Amino acid sequence: MARAVIFDLDGTLADSEVAHERALLTAARTCGMSFTPDYFRERCVGLGEAGCFRMLAAEQGVGLDDGLLGVLVARKLALFTEAVGAGGVVAHAGAVELVRAAGAVMPVAVCSGSSRASVEPMLRAIGLGEAFGVVVTSCDVVRHKPDPEGYLLAAGRLGVEPGACCAIEDSPTGIAAAVSAGMRVVAVGHSFGPERLAGAHEVVGSIAELTVARLRAV
Repeated sequence: MARAVIFDLDGTLADSEVAHERALLTAARTCGMSFTPDYFRERCVGLGEAGCFRMLAAEQGVGLDDGLLGVLVARKLALFTEAVGAGGVVAHAGAVELVRAAGAVMPVAVCSGSSRASVEPMLRAIGLGEAFGVVVTSCDVVRHKPDPEGYLLAAGRLGVEPGACCAIEDSPTGIAAAVSAGMRVVAVGHSFGPERLAGAHEVVGSIAELTVARLRAV
């Protein structure tokens, strides 16, 4: 039985992937790089800004030192934050209600592959700015998803053994991270079809289908 729930943010709680894609593409184009929507969905979701820029540069023959990488990441974050402020990111239906219901009976946390500069405005925008006592972002770890470091850190900060945590994810990368951490995983089909989410212990069409009782039973 789950004694804590750890939520991914982008694509799981927040309908934010389009805003991320547009901001990343605009920043990438300043260095002559580009990608398609399919590329973003298949290769970038769950990877984080820096990882995406490194991958694009390597594949498209663009020289990318740490200074330029920092400029691109800052530009992408500024564009994304602007989109959040303009109402470009909303909560998935049922997400806020599930977080509040779970938080009323057990510890809850966020484990996101995005930076804190993205995560905090997003949580405020979707009405969950004060809902989590523990928020782990890409800024808190050395190894990002699919490595389990973020999930293990979140469980440790909650004071709950990883095996007693249920993780809610929307991507193969995030599922791999949570499973590697020893957690039970529920995948929501907001971003990928069920065949791409098969590594989870349970797959549902949307987060609106989940209840606290169902999470406890995973």
